[in-house]
Amino acid sequence: MKNFICLFVALITAPTWAQKEIAYDSITDIHRYEYRAELYDYRLNGQQNSYRTVAIKGSPFLFNKWQQGSIPYRNNRSLALLINYNVMEDYAVVSLADGEKQIYPESFMINDLTFVRVKSQYYQALYDGKTKLLRRYTARLDPVERNGYNENVQYDYEYTKGDDLFLQSLDGSLVPIKLNERSLLAKLSDQRGARNIVQEQKLNLRSEKDVIALLTKLEQ
Repeated sequence: MKNFICLFVALITAPTWAQKEIAYDSITDIHRYEYRAELYDYRLNGQQNSYRTVAIKGSPFLFNKWQQGSIPYRNNRSLALLINYNVMEDYAVVSLADGEKQIYPESFMINDLTFVRVKSQYYQALYDGKTKLLRRYTARLDPVERNGYNENVQYDYEYTKGDDLFLQSLDGSLVPIKLNERSLLAKLSDQRGARNIVQEQKLNLRSEKDVIALLTKLEQ
């Protein structure tokens, strides 16, 4: 699957970039791409080609390979297909007979993970009640800064991924939380009731499972 990054060339030309993956090492998770720029040189009144190979560790996708998934279809049915999620550019991509296609459904599933579109962004739905627990995945592409300690690194760029948790209330507002009791209880409207449930059930709010148990109990 394709990745898109910006590479700048200090030439007085008008460039058009094209890129192609030429190698992938699954053990080191390093992709190698050949970038070709068609450069129109006004001084020579002609086209020139410039080639460069770039190595990138990781990818912007949540999974390294296609996964089984589905998207909602008509009459409460769903369409099963191979799917992945581009975290960096925030879209789902499906594998079809005629190639890959970017899609932007209101929701989709990858294996047993459910993703929903909230305020034009995708979140993984961890708990879907009156108060929802959502995870937002993030990714960025960082250049490798060469110094005396990493000269043997075999790639030029690396994807860094992370995720953040949010509570979504009935009015649709999103509130960031951390997996600890102080942070979570401060964001709930019924703090006293939530604290009693935590004590009675002996919940550990550093665990997503226990956070979901708390939200479920609060709505009973």
